[in-house]
Amino acid sequence: MTPKRILINTNHFYPEVFRVNDVAFHLAQRGHKVSVITCILNYP
Repeated sequence: MTPKRILINTNHFYPEVFRVNDVAFHLAQRGHKVSVITCILNYP
């Protein structure tokens, strides 16, 4: 399998807990180059 370059654009990402974190980390562990565009942390 050839490694892919993947861009994820999301409003919510690590350290907040969302499913997209698991997806991004899993893809990175499989050897893909994962980049994430997200916003500033939003803590209540």
